[in-house]
Amino acid sequence: MPGGPGGFVYIPGGNAGFGGDSMLISEYSAGMVGAYQLDASGNPLVATRRTFLSALTGAEGAVIDPVTGDFLFSTFGGGSRVVRVSGFLAPTPVIPEPGTWALMIAGLAGIGAFARRHRPC
Repeated sequence: MPGGPGGFVYIPGGNAGFGGDSMLISEYSAGMVGAYQLDASGNPLVATRRTFLSALTGAEGAVIDPVTGDFLFSTFGGGSRVVRVSGFLAPTPVIPEPGTWALMIAGLAGIGAFARRHRPC
C-alpha cells in the first residue's frame, strides 16, 4: 500500500460517497487518508485510491466508533491531535448466535463441575 499505512477501517456500502464496500487507510508518510474500493476478498484495490482527507501531518491509527459510526484517527507531529469525521452509518451490533450461547453455558457448567469435584474437604 502506498503512503505508509498506519491504520485502516472498513466502510460498508450504503454510506454517503461510497458506492460499495470500501476501506479508509490512514497514510502516515503521505499525510493523507485514502479511500479504496475492495475486491471480493475484502482487500483494497490500489488502482481505485482516491484522497479522502489531505494536508495532515502523520495520519495514523483508525477506528469506527461502534455507537455513532464516527471515523477517528490521530496525527503525529506538527499539531498532534485526534480527528473525528462524522456522517457514517453506525455499525450493526453483533449479536451472538444461539450456538455461541450454548457453548458458553456448556463451558461454564464444565468449569463448575470440575471445581466441585476438586474442592478440598
